Amino acid sequence: MRGTQSVRISAWQRRLMTVPAVIGGFIVLVPALIVLLPAALLHDLVRGRRLSTVRMLAFGTCYLGWEVIAIGASFGLWVGTGFGLFTGRPFSVRAHRRLQAR
Repeated sequence: MRGTQSVRISAWQRRLMTVPAVIGGFIVLVPALIVLLPAALLHDLVRGRRLSTVRMLAFGTCYLGWEVIAIGASFGLWVGTGFGLFTGRPFSVRAHRRLQAR
């Protein structure tokens, strides 16, 4: 019993660090694209690359965007399962598996 509780505590500690970092990173990155995207394009054109920096920036932005959407959906599932009280029930397991499969 004690081991399960320590795993839950460490999961909450991890979430308290990573969730705000992902959301904050997305909030900072999107407005910064006004400057970063032209700079990345100029960098690639000057170096003669095939827009590798622009593609990396687009990939990172899309990745963070999908992570923010997944965090929101996970929060919705947590609320929908009675704030975590019914997470082991079949309907909850199916809903979480569907979310993870996307």
